[in-house]
Order: sequence, then structure tokens, then C-alpha cells
Amino acid sequence: MRQEKLFGAHEIQRFNRDADETVAWISEKDVVLSSDDYGRDLASVQTLQRKHEGVERDLAALEDKVSTLGQEADRLCGIHADHADQIQAKREEIIAYWESLTTKAKGRRLKLDESYYLHRFLADFRDLISWINDMKAIISADELAKDVAGAEALLERHQEHKV
Repeated sequence: MRQEKLFGAHEIQRFNRDADETVAWISEKDVVLSSDDYGRDLASVQTLQRKHEGVERDLAALEDKVSTLGQEADRLCGIHADHADQIQAKREEIIAYWESLTTKAKGRRLKLDESYYLHRFLADFRDLISWINDMKAIISADELAKDVAGAEALLERHQEHKV
């Protein structure tokens, strides 16, 4: 009987240690996901998106750990009914932290995607404005033909730039 109680206490202690370790990992990822940096330009946004993909891979591994702890909590509650309230409270704490973290990760993913589309649009806009300015300079050139061959050459060049 004493041996069983010691073993049960050891199991519960191990569960609590694993749960606390998981909460610490979740807190570390929470700090990373709390960043307000969504990039200053297209290249920096893409770098942040790649980093976020790495965090999402870490979260997939962490999800397995959270699931395993949930199963372990169920098992321990069945065996150690006298400690079921404490075990359930720890389980609910882990789940609350986990749900908060996954919500934050999804939100950051959306904001990074929005930032990417904004910077992609701005880059395309700058390219288009540059092209328009180049075309305006070519079209508004005061170059006049001095003969028929020159006029034909100017007309041909104009046709090349016609949209």
C-alpha cells in the first residue's frame, strides 16, 4: 500500500513537472509570436514568414506534447481519484495556454500574409510608376525627324512603346 502511494505520488509529480515544462515552452513561443514586427519591405516580410513557418513546425511538435499530457491526465484521474481535481486543473491550464498560443499563431500568420500582399502591391506599384515615367520621357521627347527615313524610325520606335 505504501509502495503504491509513493508510486502514485511519483506519477503525479512527473505529470506536474511535464506540465510545467510544457507551459514554459508555450510561454517561450508566446514571446516569439507577440512581436509587432511585420516587416518593412518585401524581403523582410518574407524572412519573417519563413521564421513563422519554423515556429509553426515547433508548434506541431508541441501539440503532440499537449495531447500526450491530456491523455496522461485522463489516465491519472482514473487511477488517483483523490487528486483528480488538481490534475484536471493542471490539464485545463495547459489547454488554456495552448489555445491562446494557437490563436496568436494564426493571427500572426494572417498579419504577415497581409503585410506580404501590401508590400507586393507597393513593389508592383513602384515598378509600374517607373515604367510610366520611362514611357512619358520617351513619348514626350522633342525629337523631330529631319527626313522621311528619320520619321519612319521615330514612328517605329513609338509603335514599340505603344501599349
